[in-house]
This record gives sequence, C-alpha cells and structure tokens, in this order.
Amino acid sequence: MEIQEIDVNSFLTKSKAFGHVFNPYRGCTHRCKYCYAHYMKDYTQHIEAWGDYVDVKRIQEYPIPKNAKRIMMSSVTDPYQPIEAKYKVTRNALKHLIGFSGTVSILTKSKLVVRDIDLFKQIDHVEVGMSIATVDEKFRRIMEEGASPIKERMDALKKIHDAGITTYVFVAPILPKLTNYKEIIRESKSYVDYYMFDALRLKGENKKWVMEQIEKHAPTLLPLYHQIYNQGNRHYFELLSKQIEEFCIQEKVEYQIFF
Repeated sequence: MEIQEIDVNSFLTKSKAFGHVFNPYRGCTHRCKYCYAHYMKDYTQHIEAWGDYVDVKRIQEYPIPKNAKRIMMSSVTDPYQPIEAKYKVTRNALKHLIGFSGTVSILTKSKLVVRDIDLFKQIDHVEVGMSIATVDEKFRRIMEEGASPIKERMDALKKIHDAGITTYVFVAPILPKLTNYKEIIRESKSYVDYYMFDALRLKGENKKWVMEQIEKHAPTLLPLYHQIYNQGNRHYFELLSKQIEEFCIQEKVEYQIFF
C-alpha cells in the first residue's frame, strides 16, 4: 500500500451534480471492482493499481463559498475508508462545517462513520447514507473487498438514525439480477428515511473487471450483461425503474431513481 500526504489549497470543489464536494483522499482502499472513480489515477503520478494507493490531503484552509447550499462527502473516494481512522481528514473537515447553514450529505461504505455522531449532532442539516449494492456477503467480498460487511453498514445506519440524524441508503450500483433491492428495503426501512437508486454503469477498466467477475462467479448472467453493456440494450433498466417505483410506493418509502 502506497500512502503519502499531499498539501492542497482547496477545501471544496464545485459540482454540477452535488453543489459542492469534499474529497478528503485521492484513491480508495475499498477496491470496489465497479468503481467509476478509478479514472482519477490519470490525474496523479501513481503507477500502482487503483485501490493500492491513497493520497492523504493536508488541507491548508477551509473556506466555504457564500453560495454553498449543499456539500457532499464524497464523490470520488470514501470519506471513511480505513485510513480515516488514523488521519481524521474527514473528521477535521466536519469540525469546520459546524455552523454551516446548508446541507452536509455523507455517503460511505464504512462502519467507521459512527465515530462522528458527536459532530453530526452539531451540524444543523446533515444526512448520512450507506451505499449498498448487494446483501450477499460472499459476493460483497468479491466486488467490494475492502468495504465494511453489509450487516455492519446496516448496524451503523441504525445507530445514526437512533441518534436523531437523517439516514438514507444509496442502492447502487444496481448489478443486474444480483442487487436485491427489495431485501435491502425490507431489512432497513425502520431506520432509513429515504432511498436512492442508480444503475451499474461500465466503461474502461471497470467494465473489464466487472465482466471478469461475472464470468467467473455468475456466468449464466453473461448474456444479459453483454446485451446491456456491449449492445446498449436499455430494456432491463427501463423495466426495473418501474418495478422499483411500484415497490417503494407499496412499502411507503421515499425514493429517487437516477436511471
């Protein structure tokens, strides 16, 4: 594992999708096979594989733009990946967000997030979400080898919800025929305020990696994945979107679908 500290002047980055984002690290040791953020390696001097390096950001200043209404942690890394336990870059940033009038939205795959409940309580508008793509722990270890087990993520969300903090689950990426969104909702709806859904999107290296795992561990699904990701057939996700909407209405949960 290659770890280095780097000095950065910027705290937040403007984002069309999220308003402003804070990425405390470059790189991520969760090593999710499907991760779109591996392209970030192109902007560094690293020769290591994605998941084998982390740049720890030393933040010089924490200016918050006056027009900032929403801050997302994070978009191309996980703010609570294991190295956060030592460096506390995310925790230090949260301290500077006490008094921020907008919304702070946190998305992670790590149980470590419960460490900062004390700070969440001091921020006026904060929401904490877990990204969950599967409830199959065996498949989770294949696709997200460095992330917290699913039960630990669920337990973390419950603790945060019990502390009076808004929680959400980002059911993403939805892996065709492998993501059981119904089971995720049924398991967690008593301590989750809303759900978001997004499809698995593949290109470049992560497409190659995911296809290799499907061929190895779920070969009967290869024709479907070929139709979707090599032939551009959108029928599966068009139908799935309608099914998710119907189920969320049936279960009386708030939801957003992004595909």
